[in-house]
Amino acid sequence: MPLQPEGTRQYTESWKTGFYYLAVGAGVPILPVAMDYNTKEIRFMSLVYPTGDIEADLPKIYSQYKGVLPRHLERLSQPLQDINNAAE
Repeated sequence: MPLQPEGTRQYTESWKTGFYYLAVGAGVPILPVAMDYNTKEIRFMSLVYPTGDIEADLPKIYSQYKGVLPRHLERLSQPLQDINNAAE
């Protein structure tokens, strides 16, 4: 399964969704992984079983990144900024 990098190049307003559709097509779960710069941890989060309803499934994936900080905060995608700002 492909690795979807977050915050490595530039800010984006949304995630690319190819990883999601590959998982749906292959009938496999998505394993969100976070590299938290603040705690120096790699976190393997809960599996997400895609239903084919991306509008319902993506928020489940995004929510697992609450509190995870990248090295370059200004490059954090808008969906993850929204999740982290909702925590404040």
